[in-house]
Amino acid sequence: MEPPRRTADGLSVYPILFYIGKLPISPYGVLLAVALLLGVALGVSRARRAGVSDEVVLDVTFYGTLVGFVGGRIAFILTHLNDFFQRPMALILDRAGFTFMGGLICALLVSVWIIRRRRERFFNVVDVLAPPLALGHALGRLGCLCAGCCYGAVCPAGFEKLGVSFPLRIDKFGNQIIPPALYDQVQNGLLPQTATRSLPVWPTQPIESAGLFLIFFLLLWVWRRRRFEGHVFSVYLLAYGVVRFGVEFFRGDADRGIVLGLSTSQWLSIACVTLAIVLWRRLRNRPLPANLTGLTGPTGPTGPTGPTGPAQNTPPRRRKRAGAS
Repeated sequence: MEPPRRTADGLSVYPILFYIGKLPISPYGVLLAVALLLGVALGVSRARRAGVSDEVVLDVTFYGTLVGFVGGRIAFILTHLNDFFQRPMALILDRAGFTFMGGLICALLVSVWIIRRRRERFFNVVDVLAPPLALGHALGRLGCLCAGCCYGAVCPAGFEKLGVSFPLRIDKFGNQIIPPALYDQVQNGLLPQTATRSLPVWPTQPIESAGLFLIFFLLLWVWRRRRFEGHVFSVYLLAYGVVRFGVEFFRGDADRGIVLGLSTSQWLSIACVTLAIVLWRRLRNRPLPANLTGLTGPTGPTGPTGPTGPAQNTPPRRRKRAGAS
């Protein structure tokens, strides 16, 4: 892969890492694979501290990822129905085109089924998996940058240097690789048909990735101070909902679905924040089970001195003197 380089129009990125025969290997796929491996490793290590079996983590990760991809593709198709009716198989079989929020909802649904089937406590398991999910999503967004999807709106005059430019590429077999930003800008009349590079757009992918890395470290900090099952997961929903809602204002990819002036992802972000608040209010007064005491870290929910926090001041017992009745 040619490395990203600074041009007169902003940062330029490339979608192909290398080829195995005729099969192109993209940074997007490589980063997703790395994200999955890191997520599994981190999830298993956390599961042991929370009394969750490794098998549950592996099952939720595998089936959640699989169903999440299917759900993400279905959600993408629902927001591109006009394209789907014109070329259904092309949209179904295309390697690009996923919606994270749709994937997250489907992954959560299959996770509920797996966790209940394994008779594990749902909120304990999702607390374990929330940090790996944020980390994997952060790496995935960097893959989106290389693939050119989920791009931002055109940078206004004076801000071009902050933007990302997606060039037309010709692969080693002579096929054109047209980035979505360039395609949409030509279709909307912003560029001529002969354009070979998109206008600079806001770098929404690395912006969201940075936010997700911050969420990941925040969740690690919360994990060590977990007060109730669902604590870490609630913080994840709240934090990601806020980050995604803000990033959506800078997105420029077409046909994302707009309802009452907000994108579908912004409405789903509002739902995430609302759910986080509801879960926090309902779960916060439920202390962690006794078998989880001290498993979340040295400053965990029970404190360093016992299940109720700092030791209570109790009066010293009197010594019984010899001869006293």
